[in-house]
Amino acid sequence: YPGNSIVLSDFSRFKSRTEWNHFYQGCLSQGLEGAIIKQGTAGYFTSVYKIKLMDTIDVVVVAGNRDHLSENPYSFKNILLATPTEDGKRLVTLGYIDRDEQKTHDLWETLSSKLIHLQQLNKPKEIDPTPIIPTTWFRPDIVVEVKARANKAKTDPRYKIKKKNGGPGFELDWMRLIRIREDKGVEDATNETDLIDRFFLPVNDLPESSPYQLT
Repeated sequence: YPGNSIVLSDFSRFKSRTEWNHFYQGCLSQGLEGAIIKQGTAGYFTSVYKIKLMDTIDVVVVAGNRDHLSENPYSFKNILLATPTEDGKRLVTLGYIDRDEQKTHDLWETLSSKLIHLQQLNKPKEIDPTPIIPTTWFRPDIVVEVKARANKAKTDPRYKIKKKNGGPGFELDWMRLIRIREDKGVEDATNETDLIDRFFLPVNDLPESSPYQLT
């Protein structure tokens, strides 16, 4: 109740997928990140679903932080991901993907075992500077597929992708590891320009199969 006024939120009821898609795309067209839904018969304090646009991208593993509490000296609690620029000369950091946020630890352990052989003391020169120095740098050879969404509400400039026109940037969050792309090299990863185009796609151009994911 800002300014001692009570503000009521608008709500809609949906009877079909078509009605829902129209409402959701309207939210995106207003610059919102998504929508909140719940069952119409549910009480006020019932848990709700937050729905945001997500996409699958291929990114490069460039660094990580060891888990000092683990008995395994090569266990990593998080891994830093990056995307190549369109010309392939630099790698732009996107942020960390956390082990504890993954659905399965088997894939994480497989990735960690591969990264052991790529460790190096110094930051590879093609990687953009990072504000927080990780415990371990890797030779940027491994590409992984992750599911992610744009978080345009964050203003932290440390891991931010900029729009082409110089407008406000965004961060990626809720990154979930899907698989290791054994079939792809760094040059095949989703580049910065493609990534920006995906997450800033105009609402009218959204395909019918746009991945509306419950999070």
